[in-house]
Amino acid sequence: MPDESPAPSTPLETARVVIESLRIELATRLYPVLKDPRIYTFISDEPPSSAKSLATLFARYLEGPGPSSNAVFLNWAVRLKKRGDYVGTLQATIDTGSRRASVAYLLGPDYWGQGLASEALGALLSHLFARGTLDSVEARIDTRNDRSVRLVRRLGFELVRVDRKAEFFKGSWGDEYLFRIRRPSPL
Repeated sequence: MPDESPAPSTPLETARVVIESLRIELATRLYPVLKDPRIYTFISDEPPSSAKSLATLFARYLEGPGPSSNAVFLNWAVRLKKRGDYVGTLQATIDTGSRRASVAYLLGPDYWGQGLASEALGALLSHLFARGTLDSVEARIDTRNDRSVRLVRRLGFELVRVDRKAEFFKGSWGDEYLFRIRRPSPL
């Protein structure tokens, strides 16, 4: 029987990271990592101005979309297993009406290029698909974000389409790729 809870009751662990439920009090630990403006080059969000503003954002995430929505918001903090440093966040938005989810991730630039985002996102995908309630997971990525494109392709996402002028932010239009990965077929 599939797990009915979309959020894991215990943290997810990989060889190098622990993925734990996001908590408001983690804003003080994540602010030094998430304030770097390089993270926000290809997304419309701006860096948090303070740990307090990040805590306010986390509180909104944890409130969820509201009772009339078909969406479930899931948010996690990612930390290094050995050192305990927080390195970023993961998000999944589950559309309960379509058996589909979308994912997003933020990782501090000091941790880029080490395979940590791939490891964390891979664990999240395994968790989401293991529940048996999703058929696919999507990721929307600005077409200029080569790092993220390579990451999702390594994990098995396939390009579905390109949305021209998907979003206007930071003074210009951005085109977006829509990538999708389907639940693996049981053996």
